[in-house]
Amino acid sequence: GTILAGQGTSTISVNWETCGPYDISVQSYNSCATSQPLSMTLPASSIHDNMGLCLISVDSTSQYNIIVWEKPLTSAIDSFIVYREVTQGVYNRIGALPYSDESRFNDYNSDPNVTSHRYRISVLDTCGNETLKSPFHNSIHLQHLGNGNLSWSHYAIEGQQNPVDFYRVYRDDNSTGNFLPISTTVPGGNNSYTDVNFSSYPNASYLVDVAWGLSCDPSRAITTTRSNRYVGQFPVGMGHSAGDTHAMHPYPKPA
Repeated sequence: GTILAGQGTSTISVNWETCGPYDISVQSYNSCATSQPLSMTLPASSIHDNMGLCLISVDSTSQYNIIVWEKPLTSAIDSFIVYREVTQGVYNRIGALPYSDESRFNDYNSDPNVTSHRYRISVLDTCGNETLKSPFHNSIHLQHLGNGNLSWSHYAIEGQQNPVDFYRVYRDDNSTGNFLPISTTVPGGNNSYTDVNFSSYPNASYLVDVAWGLSCDPSRAITTTRSNRYVGQFPVGMGHSAGDTHAMHPYPKPA
């Protein structure tokens, strides 16, 4: 690299012209003596190792999971790499997107109607160095246990307390795509709800989403996460669209 400023002072500014890692050695000196060198190694990547995900959600047709992250303004990132847990604690790479793409990944090989999933993300910088994987996010999986009893897995972020303030439960009375809230205040520590009017809606579908205080700024405005849809006697919607977005809610969009 090239020293830009600070020679002879306690702070030195260096412009690195090649990819790292960088070994640095500093000595102090005066007219009488020169100290032993103090050495350190700067990491190969200037990108933060634990850049986190924004959220995991499910597309509007309940066909696949959506992984969303915030894209920092930098010229040092080549691409983002997405991982999904395959066995406990083991994550396989499932895809990558270049920095120039929208900061969301559609996992078409997932099935949110069967189980919840955990995901991590890493960053490949322009020097070819991959950062550590981020803390995982665990998606919501909704089940209908019969007689209007709903249960779901908690949304979870590794190393953090429960991020959910409360869950909102929606019912589509006739599975026609018209979801309306039947409860908007299920505390975030709870993961069950009973629809006492279930017998009046034998063909109903259900889903839940969350209200939380997470702050994130992905390429496309997706601010909440939702579960899969539990569908009564009708099949889940066929097919999917790569352009699916939470801006097109099948239920009233939260404020």
